[in-house]
Amino acid sequence: MPNVQGGIIIKHNIKMHNNIVKPIISFIIIFIIVVINIKAISVFDNRQEVNKISNEIDATKKDVIELYNIIEEQEQVINYINALMKEIKKDIKEIKIEIKNVKGASSSDKELLGSWTITAYCPCKSCSGKYGNNSASGTKLKYGYVAAPFRLKFGTKIIIEDIGEFEVVDRFGTEKQNKYGTAIDVFFETHAEVKAFGKKTKKVYTIKEDK
Repeated sequence: MPNVQGGIIIKHNIKMHNNIVKPIISFIIIFIIVVINIKAISVFDNRQEVNKISNEIDATKKDVIELYNIIEEQEQVINYINALMKEIKKDIKEIKIEIKNVKGASSSDKELLGSWTITAYCPCKSCSGKYGNNSASGTKLKYGYVAAPFRLKFGTKIIIEDIGEFEVVDRFGTEKQNKYGTAIDVFFETHAEVKAFGKKTKKVYTIKEDK
């Protein structure tokens, strides 16, 4: 005869087991779904973060390129300013030399030769013929050099009133001018400068050499 009480107990145990297991399984399933959702949200958030970082990198690249262009432009400006400053310094130096030439020497440092005729010449054929910029002393001619009579030795420093200081390195084309002339021929690089200079009468001084 079957044990009815035992069967009732087994059924009761199974029912209790189902009542315990079902909530656990449900909880596990819910937990898994939550985890999956969290991971999905995390991935989505990571994608958003990656996109955000990517956009920031692109913006930074643009900023770097703009900064590079600005620096390049500034370097060009600086180079231009440096070149300009060199020219200004050169001009200032030349102005100082001119001031020194005209005003720097005191009456005790220079000797008046008189009022001489001041003309100009250049390396062109009409001025210098075959000699070009070759002087009688062998020195290559440039502005700052002059042709003068024999009474002024090569290397003599002179001051021409209102014009500046010069050095004698050349002679005139005629013997008469070299012996008896009271003229100075100032060398220029171009014939246009020669024409612009023209002919003048100026006081000429020799600069006394230090003993």
